[in-house]
Amino acid sequence: MSDVKGLPRRERAAATRRSIMQAGAHEFTANGYHGATMEAIARRAGVATQTVYFVFHTKAAVLTAAVDAAVMGAENLAPEKTAWWDEATTTAGGQRAIELFVDGTVEILVRAASLNRVAQAAADTDPEVLEVFNHHERLRAIGYRRFVDTLSARAYLKPGLGPEEATDILLTLDGPNMFLDLTQGRGWNVSRYGQWVGQALGLLLLPGP
Repeated sequence: MSDVKGLPRRERAAATRRSIMQAGAHEFTANGYHGATMEAIARRAGVATQTVYFVFHTKAAVLTAAVDAAVMGAENLAPEKTAWWDEATTTAGGQRAIELFVDGTVEILVRAASLNRVAQAAADTDPEVLEVFNHHERLRAIGYRRFVDTLSARAYLKPGLGPEEATDILLTLDGPNMFLDLTQGRGWNVSRYGQWVGQALGLLLLPGP
């Protein structure tokens, strides 16, 4: 953290917060939620443990911030504010729209899926983490439903398939558990996963030829 000492106060505070979030993400994915400690996060971030508590107050808050940062990426944008979202929701053709959406969401899964699994694993035993996990799952469901609604509005969904069921399918196939099961569990690379999801969703959501 010595490289931030010369920064203005506001920038220094933001840099400290980023360092703690990054350290937290590493500790959570390496050791699980319960195995990660505020002391270990502080050591990795190069700050005092008291600083971690001052900035975030609780370990669950560090996890929340780490997941948020992973989802929003380097541009610090919610998915609905990104260029890929705009393209996926306005492009002509249902299959192309799905492929663009999957391209964008897979980038998020690469960054955030492992942290999501950490939260899911700890949610059964920690009410604070359960709240964190449910919060992010709600946000993901809302975003996916918005995309499905754009497909429905353009008459891209197959006859008889309602938006709610289509959203359930999208959440399941293009989600953190499926991503990790196939990439970490079955050895798929990210490109193969993305291609498979795009093809599968096209078959499940769109009208046949």
